[in-house]
Amino acid sequence: MDKDFLNEIWLQFETEAMEHCTSSEDLLLDTNLNASEGTKIDSLFRAFHSLKGLFGTVGLNQTLELTHLIEDVVDKIRSREMLLDNKIRGLLLKCIDVLKGVISSSSQERKEIVDGNLDAVKQLIVSIETTEFQMDINSKNIAQKELDKQISVSDKSDRFATVGLETIDFLFHKAGLVSSQVNVLKNMTKLSLNNAQSIENVDKLIDILQTEVTTLNQAVTDLRLISVNSLIRRLKRDVFETATSLNKNIEFSVSGDNERADRTIINVLSSALMHLLRNSVDHGIEKNEERGQKGNGNIHLDFSKEQDGLLITVSDDGKGLNRKKIEEKLRKLELLSDDDIKKLSDLQLYEFIFQPGFSTKSDVSETSGRGVGLDVVKKNISSLGGTINVVSDAGIGTKFFLRIPNIVSTEDCLVLSDLKTIYAFPTRSIHWIKTVAQVDFQKHSSIRSIVHGKNIIPVHNAPDLFGNLAENVDELEEKIILINMNEKAFALSYKGKLSYSEHVFDEPDPLVSKLPFVSGTTVDQDRNIIFRANLEKLFEINERAA
Repeated sequence: MDKDFLNEIWLQFETEAMEHCTSSEDLLLDTNLNASEGTKIDSLFRAFHSLKGLFGTVGLNQTLELTHLIEDVVDKIRSREMLLDNKIRGLLLKCIDVLKGVISSSSQERKEIVDGNLDAVKQLIVSIETTEFQMDINSKNIAQKELDKQISVSDKSDRFATVGLETIDFLFHKAGLVSSQVNVLKNMTKLSLNNAQSIENVDKLIDILQTEVTTLNQAVTDLRLISVNSLIRRLKRDVFETATSLNKNIEFSVSGDNERADRTIINVLSSALMHLLRNSVDHGIEKNEERGQKGNGNIHLDFSKEQDGLLITVSDDGKGLNRKKIEEKLRKLELLSDDDIKKLSDLQLYEFIFQPGFSTKSDVSETSGRGVGLDVVKKNISSLGGTINVVSDAGIGTKFFLRIPNIVSTEDCLVLSDLKTIYAFPTRSIHWIKTVAQVDFQKHSSIRSIVHGKNIIPVHNAPDLFGNLAENVDELEEKIILINMNEKAFALSYKGKLSYSEHVFDEPDPLVSKLPFVSGTTVDQDRNIIFRANLEKLFEINERAA
């Protein structure tokens, strides 16, 4: 068979199969889905039936057997022979995870690639009507880490983008117009521009080009915007699984899911919102027996436009933040005196929950209690140039407000341009740059250090972290760069040239992301690769040494 034709078949298979998995997952995460919702159950049945046909088309016979078993279960649900409870719903979602993994792996290898997860979920499906199934399905030998890996592979929907024909025509027209105007400008510059009229014509043409290039740039930027709906599916899944593991009855709703944001921002938002929603499920919503007349817990996620960005609100109707417990934690950590704590308003006090290691929960679970979470959320939101605030009323609930840009804008950077591998630092993170003569050094454990606020900050040599200076570069006078962000500081010694420039960074590819201090990549006009320094990783060096 022709190789190109075969590749086209597998690509079409992967696209259609993933779409059916996605629609099935959406239906299962619909809290209103039950046997009485006949149309939705029929849609779920058709999705698995279509998957079975697709697997048969490309010869994935072992996977076909699993979809046949799933189809039987859904058929029993729609005929009301079986109740669709959270345990069965959870199992079907795990089956979809396995199917996604098979689809992704098999499409790459052009043959059926399965692992032990396939047999594990198959056995659970077979035992679904037996007493054996009443045990926790997680006790079965399903490699959750491997499932998570499969989910991350299969959720790379941003490899493809749907672009309307009108948009393509518009871009084609604008690109052609810019190209023709550039040619006219080239021809004009070859002529003698010794009169005012010629210079005026060139100026007019440059103005036209600037306008057209701006329009073209806006159109291309708009193509990077994707619906937040691609993020919501993962969040619904996470809320469902967290609530199920904690045995809490929670209804999760979303509004404004038609808003759009840059895909880089969506990726950062994913982990931040997961932390907040898990926090609402575990900390915010009370246990079922404690809610009484309040009934099921309610968590709402809202996206709305705000000037040039997005306002994201995460709210719950739980017990609210406990001022007394937060005050006790502040005293225990000796962050403030009793007098200072009493002077704090509720809003001021609540800001401390974003401090690293701050948790008022006494017991440690898989989802909370370790003091890890909200500080990470604040770091992630700050890295986007955004802010996060919280308001809470005891017995009524809590709201988190996230304000972020919806596009990745250019970033002013300080560039260490004389390194073999060029690194850039956001200028907003640069506290100061001084010569050695201007710095009052301290000796701390035989290491050169400086005092910043109440902290002693060791000075690190840039080449030790990022590689040596480039060849044929003369060492310049040593400079000390103090980096400061989110109340953390890092000092760097550097003997090369510094420059300032604007850049838009992309996420590093999987190979580059393994480098210890890289959070983004870009290419300058001279085709030099520039790495955006990962400030959090640099701050961790000081934390480990403390």
